[in-house]
Amino acid sequence: MKVSNLNKAPVLENALGLDARVAASAQEAELVQFTLSPGEVIPPHPMPVRVFFIVLEGEGEITVDGYSEAATVNDVIEIEPGAQRGWKSVGKENLRVLAVKTPRPIIN
Repeated sequence: MKVSNLNKAPVLENALGLDARVAASAQEAELVQFTLSPGEVIPPHPMPVRVFFIVLEGEGEITVDGYSEAATVNDVIEIEPGAQRGWKSVGKENLRVLAVKTPRPIIN
């Protein structure tokens, strides 16, 4: 058994300087928690694998292939491989989201 804490997971280096943390990673799946401050944005980008997003805290807006929808606590959003998706924190508090990628993406 392996136990991890989302808030103590190592920070994932990224070009946007986001607070993104790898909570768990195996060949079958990867769990990444990211936190956006109010107004902070992750621009639309593709991912070559299926992604499930679970909103843990806050209010956000997710855009998938040009279509935007509100996302709040306990919403689970499934994104098909290759779809362009991005996030915006729209509330007064931080937006905290858990991304479950399956299988774990291989990015060069």
